[in-house]
Amino acid sequence: ADARVLAFTLVVAAATGVVVGLVAALYAARQDPQRALAAGSTRASAGVRHRFLRSLLVVGQLATALVLLTAAGLVARTFARVASINPGFEPEGLVVATIRLPEPRYSDTTATPFYEQFLERVRRVPGVEAAAMADAAPLSGMRMSVSMKDSAGRETPRIDVVAVGPDYFRTVGARIVAGRPIDDTDRAGSTRAIVVNATLAHQLFPGATAVGRTIPFQGRATVVGVVRDVLQRDVEIAPTPMAYPSLAQEGSNTYMRVMARTSGSVSGLEAAMAQISRAMDPTLPPPAFKRMDEALADSIAPRKFTFVLLGIFAALAATLAVVGLYGVLAHVVADRTREIGIRAALGADRRRVLGLIMKQGGLLVTAGIAGGMVGAAALTRLIRDLLYGVSPHDPLTLTAVPLLLGGVAMLATLVPAWRAARVDPVIALRAD
Repeated sequence: ADARVLAFTLVVAAATGVVVGLVAALYAARQDPQRALAAGSTRASAGVRHRFLRSLLVVGQLATALVLLTAAGLVARTFARVASINPGFEPEGLVVATIRLPEPRYSDTTATPFYEQFLERVRRVPGVEAAAMADAAPLSGMRMSVSMKDSAGRETPRIDVVAVGPDYFRTVGARIVAGRPIDDTDRAGSTRAIVVNATLAHQLFPGATAVGRTIPFQGRATVVGVVRDVLQRDVEIAPTPMAYPSLAQEGSNTYMRVMARTSGSVSGLEAAMAQISRAMDPTLPPPAFKRMDEALADSIAPRKFTFVLLGIFAALAATLAVVGLYGVLAHVVADRTREIGIRAALGADRRRVLGLIMKQGGLLVTAGIAGGMVGAAALTRLIRDLLYGVSPHDPLTLTAVPLLLGGVAMLATLVPAWRAARVDPVIALRAD
């Protein structure tokens, strides 16, 4: 769908250029040749009105380019910020298989042996470094939440809960920063164990250790470990307080996720897991697979598309503006060739002629940049929702873009100005 939108946008942009060109050609074709010839010279044909309209068009192009470049710059900064977010786990080589066991053939009690046998077979697949079960995967957007009370007895905000099996944190690549992970000792009948993330640990026990504390989770539970924050819902949603109870103590169900990390081929691992599922129960639908590196890439894909789209528009607008500025000043030099020749004959040096044209170009660039900054200030309020971790008034972007566009525009001004400074007075005075 993104490719189709991009193709449509490029077609519209090209069609717009063709339409503008046809309008200009039709306007030129309707001019009276006798009136044009009666003007007497190129300079006379480019009247004050036409020069003003050309200059106004260049100013508008520069302003539009600045607005689009500013938006592209802000979105680029947002994309860089989102792409650099640490998800709290290692996505490379991590595969999530979602398995749904049909009811009533499978119940919560009969599902557990199936998953345990499935998991054991997956661990024996060549290249598999670790495998574990959980009722939700990172970046899945799924959420089950409960309320608890902190050490002062105050009720906390809702806490996200993901029940996990042994080896879960090693499988997903989440680092335990204190205590231990959920392991085989945390089974039904033993003391209820729970691992909390760093955000929840700080919320429940600010300035104190959480390991060994008892918390009011599903009755009572002992915190056995603290894990680094893992992004559970979305890459752009800040880490939320999370609790990871033991899957064996919570009880499994007929809908489960099996995660496996491989050092070999991810496609080979998916094929092996599908084969294991068919061998255990040929009537089951094949597991639904998700590669976590692709899931992470998909989570930032909308930002990337917006950045590319705005970047293309900004580049086209900037190119048109610079080319338009060059064309206007080149036309000005052609119109004023005789005047420049007279100035040179009367003793004006090349530096003064160069400054004359550069000044005229500088006025157009200044006007365009000023108008663009006003437009950019209004636009930033409209694209606020597209930004993440970047202020709409980001000083780096709002400073760098005008300087960059202004510098390129002045370079485009320098070429016709240098040409004007090299006009031969004798040839200029002979011009009609």
